[in-house]
Amino acid sequence: MYSFDVFDTLLTRITATPWGIFAIMKDRMSKEKEINGLAEYVIDNFFELRIHSEELARKAGAFQQIEEVTLQDIYRAMAVSGYLNENQIAYLCRLEEDVEIANVVGIAENIQKLKELSRQGERVILVSDMYLSEQTIQKMLLRTDEIFEKIPLYVSSEYGKRKTTGNLYRLVKEKEQVDFEDWTHIGDNVFQDVEISCRLGITPELVEGAELNGFERKLLKSYGDNIRLQLMLGVIKRMGRKDISKDAYNIGYRYAGPVLYSYAEWVVEQVVNKNISRLYFIARDGYLIKKIVDDILNYKNLNIVTSYIYGSRKAWRMPSLSKENYNLYQLILWSHKRRITTLEELVSVMHLPLEEVYAYLPGTFEKDKGNTCISPQELEYIVRKLSIDESFRDYHLQKLSDEKKMVKQYLTQEIDISDDKFAFVDVSGGGLTQGCLRELLKDRYDKPIRTFFFKIDRVNLVEGSITDTFMPGFLENNLTIEMMCRAPHGQTEGYAEKDGQIIPILEASEGELIAAHGFYEYENGIIDFAKRMYEISTKVGVKIASIKNVLLYLKHIAEEPTEDVLEYFASMPSSESGRGQETVEYAPRLTKEEIKAIFLTHTSEPIQNLYKGTDLNYSVKRATEAERELIERYKKEHNGTLGRFYRQEAEKGLNAMRKQYGRAAFYPVRLLEEKVILYGAGKFGRDLYCRLEKDNEHEVVLWVDKNAAVCRQQGLLNVCDVSSIKDTNYDQIVIAVMDGKLANSIIGELEKAGISREKIIWLSPSQEAEWRTRGIG
Repeated sequence: MYSFDVFDTLLTRITATPWGIFAIMKDRMSKEKEINGLAEYVIDNFFELRIHSEELARKAGAFQQIEEVTLQDIYRAMAVSGYLNENQIAYLCRLEEDVEIANVVGIAENIQKLKELSRQGERVILVSDMYLSEQTIQKMLLRTDEIFEKIPLYVSSEYGKRKTTGNLYRLVKEKEQVDFEDWTHIGDNVFQDVEISCRLGITPELVEGAELNGFERKLLKSYGDNIRLQLMLGVIKRMGRKDISKDAYNIGYRYAGPVLYSYAEWVVEQVVNKNISRLYFIARDGYLIKKIVDDILNYKNLNIVTSYIYGSRKAWRMPSLSKENYNLYQLILWSHKRRITTLEELVSVMHLPLEEVYAYLPGTFEKDKGNTCISPQELEYIVRKLSIDESFRDYHLQKLSDEKKMVKQYLTQEIDISDDKFAFVDVSGGGLTQGCLRELLKDRYDKPIRTFFFKIDRVNLVEGSITDTFMPGFLENNLTIEMMCRAPHGQTEGYAEKDGQIIPILEASEGELIAAHGFYEYENGIIDFAKRMYEISTKVGVKIASIKNVLLYLKHIAEEPTEDVLEYFASMPSSESGRGQETVEYAPRLTKEEIKAIFLTHTSEPIQNLYKGTDLNYSVKRATEAERELIERYKKEHNGTLGRFYRQEAEKGLNAMRKQYGRAAFYPVRLLEEKVILYGAGKFGRDLYCRLEKDNEHEVVLWVDKNAAVCRQQGLLNVCDVSSIKDTNYDQIVIAVMDGKLANSIIGELEKAGISREKIIWLSPSQEAEWRTRGIG
């Protein structure tokens, strides 16, 4: 004879744990409150009440030497709370039975094994330790397969005897008239199905059950009463029964799936509520979201057209500029500005050749072509000046005209704006690119354009854009979600015409690297999870999207990843800024040289100069234990003797500059024009005068101060009165004071005297760390 255990051998619930059924019951009870008349106390605390009432019922039964309890026993134990009458006890018993029957799933491989034994003529029975009645369990079994209609079932609640004590096995032996040595029992529990049966002489067979990992068990321990989490982890647990050897598939269904499905479900809800009939998913982050949304729309049989739009910061931002809306400063300074450290990188962002741009740069950059490194302060000043230079604007727009024409043709070809029932879908950002999209479309559509975001970092960034956001707020590890939303192609570089159609030009290498990284297995894992999740969500009538659960997943992935998660996402090919020429890993392993440079010997240069990846914290997590110990030691020693020792050569040069030029040592003199008037003869003014006098590219044609007479008495004989400015031929007035308020006051006075603001420059001398980037100054 062969016997099978029932729960987690032949049947499982759709929830992650048996107690997940109580979370579904709680949801039903809340919806049926007018029918059941239950107190708020019972409904609010039902999950805990149900668990502890079973414990109480079992303890009470043990005193009476009763091995098993029934469902009625459990709810009578709950009634000691004083909140339940007989009708409500009956209601709760019926509800639990109904919920159990409705939310059962068969374990196909084990049911198939039972059917095969039955076809071979073997005697097969079922044995279960369970408080549910035999009739209820029979109904649960028949929901999965009709084979169970004719198979004998022995349930502990019917006989008051359990497998755990061996007494249910002994009772079955008598009922079935079989010897233990002729009996094989198949089940998933090591103790009651294997150890106890083995003691009796029954041949045990252990079936491998699905297991949740440590992170998932930790979630359930803290939030087991969360119905959405129970349903989500239930899907993951059942998918874990499959023999899956692909790590990428596991990462897809186990980690990315729950996060991306939640967002996709929210998007569909928004689309329905806002009566949208056309959705445009923006590359590349929209690729996987579109796949999930398409499946949900198909399941719901909704007539909503979805399209995939090839676009990017690089393809849309600069071409969106116009004479009326030339917001170059905003586009550049809000576009990973920390990764622009050279003039070559700057002009690449602007889609321009450096040789032509030199003519428009402020100061003396053209005379110093050998050094194209720029500090953050130089970057900001250059971009600000170019933004208001009408001749540069006209040149820039003319150079962009062909790109602009092509992108407009592509958007006209792909986007139906015949009415207002359309929206775009993206994942993360500040909304700036969507503002550029609106600029590109405004000739055809002059109303606000709606975009759905997973997360957005700013509020009301761009006028005329509507940004509906699943998760408003800036995530600490905000790029994690972007790593989860990859696509098997590179970024959109631009557009070209082919056979009468406008097609995207895609960067080739990154897409190939992402595909080679196991992307398609990863995608399949996400899609398989999404399909199963929607089926369960529909079955139970519960939407899965939960910001709380999504944040728990993102925190785990970003801050506490298991090794497989860390390695998959950290080694993902990435070009974070969307403009890099080199594709590197999202968080590459650090070499010993990089560890030393980043954590011990670095001075004030931006970390991007030393680290090629996107997420340094993630790279540190990939380090060996010895490397992490070294990193911690370097952090402590950075400002100590060892750190100073390794930096001493660089410090020698810096100290020499400080000694020679004082506070003006690292002033970005390249930003200044050739003929300057220096305004200010204080300590900083004297230091800057000394520096400019020894600089071959600049000439101080006049040095002025409000207290010129006092300065001359102190020996500064070449300091003149401010009134001398009007008689001098100059390119620029440099305000050489430390205090910003004083500088603004001086600028105001000069403007009142008829001097154009464009002729005046003040740069804060307190930004030495900014000026000293890569040793420039």
